[in-house]
Amino acid sequence: MRNTRVMTSEPIAVCLAGGTGWAGSELARAIASSSDMVLVAAVSRTHAGRRLGEVIGDARITCPIYSSAVEALSSGCDVFVEYTKPDSAKANVLAAVEHGAHVVVGTSGLTEQDYAEIDTAARQHARGVLGVGNFALTVVLMQKFAEMAAKLIPQ
Repeated sequence: MRNTRVMTSEPIAVCLAGGTGWAGSELARAIASSSDMVLVAAVSRTHAGRRLGEVIGDARITCPIYSSAVEALSSGCDVFVEYTKPDSAKANVLAAVEHGAHVVVGTSGLTEQDYAEIDTAARQHARGVLGVGNFALTVVLMQKFAEMAAKLIPQ
């Protein structure tokens, strides 16, 4: 299984849930530009059966889109990135951890109880989970504050 590998020059295999959405498609393009990561699968119920690159208009991205996280995880990945909606995010994260993937959660709206359950599962499977929900909001605020500061600081 890929996710039990030791540090190698092999790129990190990434599965991206929500890859056809606003944030997910930008993340997919960034991963495609990276030399140390490769997209191996994506999740989107509305675009299942297609290639991610054809949906988001980037020919570099050739990974298949699956209708569920469980289907996508069967292709094997090192890292599962969750960028969907709160009503499906927890189940996707738990499935990824159970399949042996480390997880990055970009979805906002998970509760403290959701993260407690995720933490328990992650510890049982010795997987790392990084929760970065509301990251987009933070970036927008940082940009706005930088604009405000630029008006007050000449250089």
